[in-house]
Amino acid sequence: MDLLIFFVASALTVIALTTLSNVLIFPRLRPAKLADAPRVSVMIPARDEAQVIAETIRRMLAQNYPNFEVILLDDHSSDGTGDLARTAGQGDPRLTVMNGQALPDGWMGKNWACYQMAQRADGDYLLFTDADTRW
Repeated sequence: MDLLIFFVASALTVIALTTLSNVLIFPRLRPAKLADAPRVSVMIPARDEAQVIAETIRRMLAQNYPNFEVILLDDHSSDGTGDLARTAGQGDPRLTVMNGQALPDGWMGKNWACYQMAQRADGDYLLFTDADTRW
């Protein structure tokens, strides 16, 4: 029994010393300097996403990152997805709504939509997300 207590006490001592060293030695995360933030192009391919697109656009534009654009490609929707996105954006200049071009031979739908948006984007980083992703 004394041996078990010794091992438990030793293990707890090692854990406590590790925790203490982490608190004292490890560097802390600091707020990023957003003045020099790289530009991010957020790209959303959308087809018939009328039920979710307004909330998606509002949430995306509500981000506090200072240097981003949102590009939505309306891929031949039949439910007014593009118009709903424009309305939700309320004229925000960070939002661009594109109409998708016809699908060329050899391309898959989402790949083609993402390619079109990437050609339009001017960000240092490209972030692709689905229309029904909650931000």
